[in-house]
Amino acid sequence: MSILEIGGDYPEKYGEPVTNLKPYPTKPIVVAFDLQVFYDKPMDSFYTISVFAMAILLGWGVGNVVVGSWRQFHPSAKKRNFWLMNAGWGLVNSVIALVTLYGLAQSPESFSDDLFFQQQQITIILINCILDCAYIAIGYSLLRMKRFKHKDKLRMFGYAIIIQGGFLLAFDLILFTLLAQAVN
Repeated sequence: MSILEIGGDYPEKYGEPVTNLKPYPTKPIVVAFDLQVFYDKPMDSFYTISVFAMAILLGWGVGNVVVGSWRQFHPSAKKRNFWLMNAGWGLVNSVIALVTLYGLAQSPESFSDDLFFQQQQITIILINCILDCAYIAIGYSLLRMKRFKHKDKLRMFGYAIIIQGGFLLAFDLILFTLLAQAVN
């Protein structure tokens, strides 16, 4: 039956020619945004890559918020600090992804055609890679702090920041590679 909807009593069962075929309605799948734009875009387009990347970031962020909030009930106070920091980063990542997805949904045509805008986005991603390295360095420095009163809390925060920074660095490097290929 593939992508055609057959109306009536399915006359092909009875050997009659099928004359009342209608194209399958192409209504967009709606989760939070109208995804109709995917029907006309190739999978390697700048716009499509950006939307999928933000969906991945949103999933990572929501996962961190859910798990981090759930793990706040952990009996160990040190581990609660780790999960608290992950939940906070997850919230920030989720907000960034949602705002970006909202912006992408507002003007998909101009986003794909504006080369200056695309180069600007790639530059922002490179700056994010530098910031991700700084996050990892800050997390590592929190692990090494021994003279502070709350060193255990800082160590757990450091572990969480290293994990988040590592994910964001890998995410941004892959996104940079894909978007740079889409522009060229």
